[in-house]
Amino acid sequence: MSVRTSIIRTTTRRVTQVAGMGVVMAIGASAFPATAQSATFVACSEDALSTAITEANAAPSAVLSLAPGCVYSLTTRLPEVTGNITINANGDTITRGIGATAFRILTVSGRLTLNDATVSNGDASGESVNFGGGIGVIGSGSLFVERSDILDNRAAFSGGIGGLSNTTVSVDRTTISGNSVTQSGGGFIADGIGTITNSRVIGNSAGNLGGGIANQGQLRVQDSNINDNEARDGGGIANIGGTAQLIRTNVNSNQATDGVGAGGILRTGGSVILNSSRVRGNAPTNCAGTVPGCTG
Repeated sequence: MSVRTSIIRTTTRRVTQVAGMGVVMAIGASAFPATAQSATFVACSEDALSTAITEANAAPSAVLSLAPGCVYSLTTRLPEVTGNITINANGDTITRGIGATAFRILTVSGRLTLNDATVSNGDASGESVNFGGGIGVIGSGSLFVERSDILDNRAAFSGGIGGLSNTTVSVDRTTISGNSVTQSGGGFIADGIGTITNSRVIGNSAGNLGGGIANQGQLRVQDSNINDNEARDGGGIANIGGTAQLIRTNVNSNQATDGVGAGGILRTGGSVILNSSRVRGNAPTNCAGTVPGCTG
């Protein structure tokens, strides 16, 4: 994974003095050097990370750069992200420590961009809403996850990442694996707008619907693999409402544990659109509830 220590923000503005008129106009591309927002280095400790998030929430925007080679082992929940924060994790792990009380790793009601991180062992059963074991996006929050791993988190709903209605969740070049729920959405749940690109949702499980993904919002999955997940029904994907659009995506080798449901894709409401996507080798069937273009 690449190391990124800051986010460059370029302001494109060129000011030209018009001769003889004394008129100043802004005309597009910058004639000045690009400006960079400096990153705040976060030492390798739970307290340092908690303090950094609290201080970043108070700023108009902030970039946090985690100490490379660190495991941030948490004994208590991190502060909720209410501001506009970018966390460049530099390959680090943020995890709930062994023996710690149950809590979600990250809660987002503002805007969070998370790069190059592993988020693991979250347990939302200790939260007021048992939702989003790894990362829960609430209110009108926005989450953007890139080049990361969301592993082995637990909840009643959305074990790995979950977004409630009115939220936006985008996942790119990320693996969501080993997450579990007692109800629905083992790996990922979208009640608002959800986008998954160039990613893997593999080996997740749900006690009810949607071992890999449960959707009742607006979901787009592109160039990704939804494989080897299991649930009582809808082992790969359960579309409960809204629209799920799959583009150049594989939904393979998933399982419905009740033995009669859809191993691949279950549609109980809304619509599922398959564009150049394959749904194969799921047990006991690939699809149920009418999914155009899906057979067997």
